[in-house]
Amino acid sequence: MTYDAGNRKDVRKAEKAAKHAEHARIEYTRRIMSEALGRTWMHSLLARCNVFHTPFVRGSIDITAFNCGSQNVGLQIFADVIIHCPTEYILMMQEASHKELANDRHDSNDRSSNGEQPGSPNGGRDPEGPEPSPGDYDPYAREET
Repeated sequence: MTYDAGNRKDVRKAEKAAKHAEHARIEYTRRIMSEALGRTWMHSLLARCNVFHTPFVRGSIDITAFNCGSQNVGLQIFADVIIHCPTEYILMMQEASHKELANDRHDSNDRSSNGEQPGSPNGGRDPEGPEPSPGDYDPYAREET
């Protein structure tokens, strides 16, 4: 069956299908955000989509472009979460923060039991700190000369 934009009946049918798809997307987002495992999954997805940090990677246009594309998708999902599940979003961020703090405490305990200084980069082996990964680039940091 073909779509005729000049036919009022076809236009109404397409509008109805679009409205139904949007309603289903919103309801599914609400369902995901209503459960703790769903919020954990959503936070992980948004983080992988560069929503919580810059997508730019110094010296790599291709990786930056890829990261910007995934960030665009992530921001669309993020908008649905913020608009339709604001209290669940706050809960998701609190849960993620608690998990991160627990992981930091666990890592700190592991380092101190190995005789390494807690909080020191690379367990105290490298006085200049760890080598930054491409995702750690800070475009506003000053370069040392």
